[in-house]
Amino acid sequence: MLIRGVDWRVVAVVGDVRHSTLEEKPGGEMYVNFQQIGEWGGDAVELVARTSRLPELLVPDVRAAMKDFDSTLPRGEFTTL
Repeated sequence: MLIRGVDWRVVAVVGDVRHSTLEEKPGGEMYVNFQQIGEWGGDAVELVARTSRLPELLVPDVRAAMKDFDSTLPRGEFTTL
């Protein structure tokens, strides 16, 4: 997919995403490979996960998956919505 003159590999397209608050009207979202972010990456990347597990039980698994993906990624604060 060509966006702003850059050829991106889209890895997921989803609907019903709320970007700022749970009260806002949901919209669509497009996800690209993390390694393609480059100029759009800025200093922060957010990961959102929906789970039926208790969040505190999910955090160790998320941290491990992030470390396996890229051991240099910061794995800071985790919060719930």
